[in-house]
Amino acid sequence: MVIGTFTSWSGAPVGAPVEAEARPRPKVQVPAQSVEASPEIVYAMRPAFKDAMIVTVVSSEICMRKTIRPNGQTHLELDRGSDSVAISTADLVATVTIAERTERADFESAYEDDLARCRSALDQSTAVRAFRSLTNAVDETESDTAERMSVRLAGALVSHLDGDPGAVRRLSRELHAKYSLSGPRGRRRVTDDWGLYKRSVVRSCAELHMALAGLSCWNLTRHIWIIKWLTQVEAAWHSYAFGSTAWRTRR
Repeated sequence: MVIGTFTSWSGAPVGAPVEAEARPRPKVQVPAQSVEASPEIVYAMRPAFKDAMIVTVVSSEICMRKTIRPNGQTHLELDRGSDSVAISTADLVATVTIAERTERADFESAYEDDLARCRSALDQSTAVRAFRSLTNAVDETESDTAERMSVRLAGALVSHLDGDPGAVRRLSRELHAKYSLSGPRGRRRVTDDWGLYKRSVVRSCAELHMALAGLSCWNLTRHIWIIKWLTQVEAAWHSYAFGSTAWRTRR
């Protein structure tokens, strides 16, 4: 079981997916920049090659390393002992790799069988189970600081692929309620990075709600809109975190 007490930091909340860097990945390496630590967990975030951002989370149970590109594509790596999992998203395609097994779901043409194979691969992973325990605990905090928001977005993706159809919508509703109430009223122009991030997230949440309204849980089109939402919010997250130097700023 992963989680202990999560202490909040006063870091700037953030806000946007990715191919992995062409180099060996560290098993447990915490970047020196923008580090948040507690007795149970260490979060870290830093800029990387080709304008990517890397978020690393290390605890006694799980090591997460997530790379986010400017276009919202992500590459997620989970390590727990000898169990390693990689999940990439790009152009409405999710690729799950565990050991020698790779499953791929193209959401524009996916069948339930493709998604079932992804779920089957994830079900066998102890790293995925440990990560879901971690993200459940972070979700309970409703925190939107930079590192934790990145963990929550990754958790929503993993939960969706793992068979939880409501995971992304729950996060979307929470962010829409939080950011739409805190934004400027009327036609006042938003110019600061945090305001632009919130406006982008609210717009994406509204689009997701309208797109999914009336769709049954059996309609595979819903997967396209869910992955689009994740990509849009990851891109907004990246734009704020990378462009505003939020990764090294304390609010």
